[in-house]
Amino acid sequence: MHAYVLASVAAQQALRRAEQRTGLSEERWQRSVGPYISEVLAAGEPPMLARHVLEAEELDPDVEFAFGLDCVLDGLAARLGR
Repeated sequence: MHAYVLASVAAQQALRRAEQRTGLSEERWQRSVGPYISEVLAAGEPPMLARHVLEAEELDPDVEFAFGLDCVLDGLAARLGR
């Protein structure tokens, strides 16, 4: 669980540092790489990337964190046989 929390915080910090370094918001960055992603998807490789891009929904960071933490806790409870 500790690792999940640290990784989540590190990911958020990385996003903020990238925004500061590039001067691009997440939305502007997504638009800038859009043509490249379209080329990759048109080539059909890798299929899981296509699925992720096409089915992705933008979640609130707090909702996404809570969901992930619930998954970790559910896994721990199952491992402990509860």
